[in-house]
Amino acid sequence: MPSPTLKRDASADLVAQVQRIEDQSDKWSDSLALAGFTHDVATWGVLTQIIDVIEQYITKYGHGSQEQRETMMNLGRAGSLLFDWLRKDNLPDHGSWPRWTQALADATREAVFAAHNYEIFVSCFSAWHKDRMAVEILSPTRLRFSVPPSQTDRRFRAHQQGARIPGWPSTPDNPVDKSFVNDADVNELLSQLWGRVTLEGALAMRYPDDSELLSALRDIYEVWLQPMFRRDPQLDLGGYNLGTFRQFFAVLLSVCTVHEYICYAWSKTHGRYPFESAVLVKSRSEWVGLIAGLCDVEEGQVRLMITDLTFGSIRPLDVYIHPFVPSLDGQSGS
Repeated sequence: MPSPTLKRDASADLVAQVQRIEDQSDKWSDSLALAGFTHDVATWGVLTQIIDVIEQYITKYGHGSQEQRETMMNLGRAGSLLFDWLRKDNLPDHGSWPRWTQALADATREAVFAAHNYEIFVSCFSAWHKDRMAVEILSPTRLRFSVPPSQTDRRFRAHQQGARIPGWPSTPDNPVDKSFVNDADVNELLSQLWGRVTLEGALAMRYPDDSELLSALRDIYEVWLQPMFRRDPQLDLGGYNLGTFRQFFAVLLSVCTVHEYICYAWSKTHGRYPFESAVLVKSRSEWVGLIAGLCDVEEGQVRLMITDLTFGSIRPLDVYIHPFVPSLDGQSGS
C-alpha cells in the first residue's frame, strides 16, 4: 500500500485522483430530503435535530463531558453549513407551524450528518492543499488523511482536539461533568417555575418568563464571565462596548439555561423530549424587550447586538457564533 503523501510530493495522477473525490464531496447537499420542506420548517427542524443529538450525548456521557463539547463544536459548524445552504437554496417560504414529524426528523438527521461529514472533508482537503496533511488512496472513492509523523505536530493537534492526560485536573477550558450553576436560591426558583409549566401537546410545553429567576442567574453569570471578558470593558465593538456585551450575554445565557433545565425536567417527567418546544422562537422585538428588561442596556444597543449575532449578518462561521437564526421574513429568530 502506498505511504501517506503530502501534496508537494504527490504525482500529477495522485493530485488528480484526490481532486476528483474532492469535487464529488462538494455535491454533499444534492438530493437531500430536507429540500422538500419550507425554509422555516427546515431551519427549525435542523436546530431541533442538533439539540436532540446534543441531549443524547449528555445522557450518555454527562453534562460538560469532553464528548458533549466535541459534539457541540462539530454540530455548530455543520449547522452553519446547512443554514447557509438553506438560505441559498430558495426553499418555499409559506407553510404551517412546524411539527416534529418522523419525516422531518429523518430528513434533518440525514442533512445534519451529511453537513458534518462534509465539514470534515473541507478541513482535510484544506490541510492537504497546504501540505499540513498527507493522503493515501484506499480506493477510487476512499481516501485516508493523516498528520505527518512529527511529535510536535501530533502534540499540538491532540491539545487542540481536547485530548488530556488521564486524570489531569479539570480546568476552565476543560470542565468535567459539572453544571455551571448550582445555587440553592436558583434551584428553589427553578423548582417554583417548574410548577407553572403547562402542556401544549404531546411534544410541546409552555412556561412564563420569571424575571426573579433570570435576574439571579444573570448576576451569577456576570461574575462567571469576568475571566473570559478580561479585556478593557470600554473596548469599542461598534455601537456598544465589551462591558455592555457582557451584560447582554449574561442575560442570554440565563434565558438559555432556564430553557435547557425546563426541557430536561419535562423529558424526565414525561419520558419524551419536548421537541416542538426545544427551540426558543421569538420575534426580534420580543428578544429585544426580554433582554433589555433584564440588564442595564438600551434597547437600541440590544437590537444591534442581536443583529451582530444573527446568522447571515456576516460570513457564516458557526452556530455558536450566530445563535440567532432568522426566519425567512427576518422578523423572528431562534
